[in-house]
Amino acid sequence: MRSRWFVLLLLLLFFPSCSSHADKAGAPTSEIPASDRPTGTVTENPAPAGPSAGTAAPDTRTVATDAWAAIRSGALLVDVRTQAEYDQGHLEGALLIPHDQIAMRAAELGDDKSRAVVLYCRSGNRSSQAKKALEGLGFTNVRNAGSYETLKQAQ
Repeated sequence: MRSRWFVLLLLLLFFPSCSSHADKAGAPTSEIPASDRPTGTVTENPAPAGPSAGTAAPDTRTVATDAWAAIRSGALLVDVRTQAEYDQGHLEGALLIPHDQIAMRAAELGDDKSRAVVLYCRSGNRSSQAKKALEGLGFTNVRNAGSYETLKQAQ
């Protein structure tokens, strides 16, 4: 019986799991990192009042269009992805502050906590986490613009 457990342990240690982010050659897989897996619906604006109020999240295009309007009006654009993701492509003028560093680097956003700040990441999940962190620090005008790709296409 012990030998079966030992073999199982060896197999688990020496063979990559299915949830790996790289294949045997080291190439990235298409799996979504845990930090980007949706934890719920990301909503930026409340649903309109009326018969269908509260039944649907806002369209990502609408969120992106509203984000670009805020950016054109002077909002600070912040990419909360990793350095590697940023290096692969980012929106012009975006400040890089990874989501897990946003609280300790909040001073880089300036002293005016009412200044409009637009956050984006790969899917909207990390930018949602960063938004909550900034609001916890007293920032009052933070917008989760969702994904880089959607914002890039809506430009």
